Amino acid sequence: MLFTGTLFLLVSSDDFRDDDVTSVKSLIEDEGGETIVKKEYENEKNLLNSGDDGESNSPIGHIICTKTNFVEYTLAKSSMIPVTTPLWVHVCKEKRKYCNPKNYNPDPKYFMRDVFICVADNLSQEDKELIYGGVSAFGGQYLDDLTRYTTHLIAIDMKNDKSIIAASANNDQNETRNESIDIKIVSPEWIDDCLKFGRILNEGPYLVLNPTSESDQPRDLNILKSNEEPSWTSSRPEFMKNKCFYISDDYPISDRMRTTLIDMIIDKGGKVSETFNEKKIDIYIGKYRNGKAFVRSAKSKRIITANVQWLYSVLAFDIWVLPKNSNLLHYPIPREPLPEFRNLKISITNYSGDARLYLTKLITVLGGSYTKTLSGENDVLIASKPFGKKYEAAKFKWREKKSLDIKIVNSLWIEECFAYWKLMDFNKPQYTYLGRDGKGVEGLLCRTKLKETVLDKWLSDSLEDSGEVTRESQERPNKTTHDAFSINEQENNMAQTEEYINDKETTTEANGEKRGDGKEMNTELTDSNGLHTNNSSPRESAPSSFTSNDKEEWSTRAGRSAKFKAVNKLHQDIHDLNDYQAMSKSSRKMKEYMRVLENETKKAEQNSGSSDDKRKAPSNPDAPKNKKRKVEETRPYDVKGIVTGCEGILTLSKQDLSSLKDIGIRIIQDVTHASDLDTIIAPKILRTAKFLKALSKAKRIVHPNFLIDILRAKKNSTDYESELLNNFPINKYSLDKIISNEVIMQDIYSTDKRNIASLSEILQSSNKGKVFANVKLNISPNLVGGSKLITDILEFHGLKHAKVVKSITSSNVNSLLASDNSKTVLVVNKEKDMKLVNSFKKLVSNGVSIEWDWCVKSIFAMELRNYENFSV
Repeated sequence: MLFTGTLFLLVSSDDFRDDDVTSVKSLIEDEGGETIVKKEYENEKNLLNSGDDGESNSPIGHIICTKTNFVEYTLAKSSMIPVTTPLWVHVCKEKRKYCNPKNYNPDPKYFMRDVFICVADNLSQEDKELIYGGVSAFGGQYLDDLTRYTTHLIAIDMKNDKSIIAASANNDQNETRNESIDIKIVSPEWIDDCLKFGRILNEGPYLVLNPTSESDQPRDLNILKSNEEPSWTSSRPEFMKNKCFYISDDYPISDRMRTTLIDMIIDKGGKVSETFNEKKIDIYIGKYRNGKAFVRSAKSKRIITANVQWLYSVLAFDIWVLPKNSNLLHYPIPREPLPEFRNLKISITNYSGDARLYLTKLITVLGGSYTKTLSGENDVLIASKPFGKKYEAAKFKWREKKSLDIKIVNSLWIEECFAYWKLMDFNKPQYTYLGRDGKGVEGLLCRTKLKETVLDKWLSDSLEDSGEVTRESQERPNKTTHDAFSINEQENNMAQTEEYINDKETTTEANGEKRGDGKEMNTELTDSNGLHTNNSSPRESAPSSFTSNDKEEWSTRAGRSAKFKAVNKLHQDIHDLNDYQAMSKSSRKMKEYMRVLENETKKAEQNSGSSDDKRKAPSNPDAPKNKKRKVEETRPYDVKGIVTGCEGILTLSKQDLSSLKDIGIRIIQDVTHASDLDTIIAPKILRTAKFLKALSKAKRIVHPNFLIDILRAKKNSTDYESELLNNFPINKYSLDKIISNEVIMQDIYSTDKRNIASLSEILQSSNKGKVFANVKLNISPNLVGGSKLITDILEFHGLKHAKVVKSITSSNVNSLLASDNSKTVLVVNKEKDMKLVNSFKKLVSNGVSIEWDWCVKSIFAMELRNYENFSV
């Protein structure tokens, strides 16, 4: 159910009357939520206030209201508890998913709540960062990719890829009279002026109409004004009166963006100094905890030291909260990450909206890797409640495996890691506590403050006692150092904007697989709880963006003209912007796309060229095409393989993949029915989806040492290719040469009767890819990975008939599939399907219920195993 485990506070008012409250209350409770109702004027007790133990009196996780003048609102905002109008409940109910709460916040200061921004790639990363930060602070959303939900593209011209794609999408929609995509392509000044005036302005004067339009041309600001009062500039116009700001140069932003920040400060009564003088300035705005100006400001008893995120917060809400008493991320951050966090993979569950975005940024600043999904590779799960699919997997399922010990902690752990700037002990009671009676600890969020004694270690620079520091004299940021708000920024924001579905989480399994849609699958198919949810709406499956490094590599590989070929082809048939994004962020997909495009172009040229032209073409025996064929014919290897289960053993960079391809070893990422793979590269017999699918095609299984030794030889010798086959014959690395055949056979057969003696015999079986050809299976939806993945795997091995069975009753028992021998087979999860099994045994006379392991062992052995050892 949608709202299971969440306690809602409903605040009634003159426009959210008792009848409406009762209706919303009923909707919430029907979906598993709990409710508390109060009047907006009941201010005697703040229901969010902490007790002596630091826990909220009530674990309120969501507030429904139409106004924000009730006593809990300020604390809810600082604790990032979602606050929405009643409409949010109705929309969630109608769409059957947990919608983004930011779109429904009743606070008028969130004037950008209906805006979804994307910024073109020819603006600087620093300007992007500030634009996205400003949009988010005033209630908007962003993603550094174009999607069908993008409302505005910020661009300086029409020559960049995103502008071309957006314009094409708009034209395509207009031609089909479909208004679902309407992306306004506007200059950066539109965002600047929206922030200055505190409301959404008419886009007309800011539209980037053609490639020659100038984004910095003067504008008549009188056309921007109307009788409507701005949403925040008029509230307290002298809020910053006589406050002098200094904006550090470690924000290497454009003059336009700097001017915007300065204008916003001046509109509130403040002023900005171009030079740093600690006797004159009141507020220092900087990004990192280093540099002379930072140290002097931080040591000063008078100067407030903060960053742009704090500035946006203050401008948005007219609440003067000292950065050290505010959000942990409102103070300059360390330039370098914490070494202990470098290899930590951290996922989050039971947090949404700004709270999730805040936690993902903490993870990134510390140097960890935030993962949207949970897999066996994760080290930590941050949870607010002791339930949910991710929690159950980490707590009960994977903990049974000694090698998979995922630490479950609350948000206090990551906040105190940041505040104390060290890796805190996972096992301390205050970090493992998830509330009284499991009711959650949302109230703990943002209660942790920065520690003066810890901050002192960044203040040890030897400085002169006086003098001025200009922006030009400060240390310029090192582009190779840690940039916490640009690395994975898009992925972090996706956590905020894209994960609102059902239980708001996705769980994956161990061993590094990928689904066909490119998302990490990591599913180890065992007989325990089914975890992966795949009921994605288009919004959930919107791709994360690629980094600037990815784009540079892509541009180097394909070339500028090749990229525009891809763009131009998309113009012809762009019905879904995600097609372009999926290609542009995947070197494999883009490379394949360009190969197909090049072939189509050559064919078109050949068909359109005249015979005379062909006869006039000079003959050149040394043409590149012939050279290429010669090189291909002399490659040492002819291997098309997949790599699986090699995490911690082998990591292949793009350069490695290219080097391997040059010697005839092509590594493919996904197993499809069209794949012509012949080799599995794995350290042992695995149960991953990729391994199981590949067994339907592979003629050999090779240990990853094969690739490791080749790449090491390449690194140590410039003439390694000539001796490859002599030094590294592939048969030498066959899995049964590295691991004893007895161990392999034990993995394949366990205690079952062995009909085949060796791995090579199995891989040469005539039954390969046809194991389930004569079987009809009924499949429980509770199997690991879900019924779609399970049937997909079985189809690779010949399954033609499968039916997903959620329940069995006398009315539907006759619809079950039976094999030709009249045997009805039901594949179940023995831990979750006992009710289904009991019904099956009661109603089906000639039936057998078996666990998923029967399918796996049958695939391993390339023949159907006996039912009795696997029956449930």
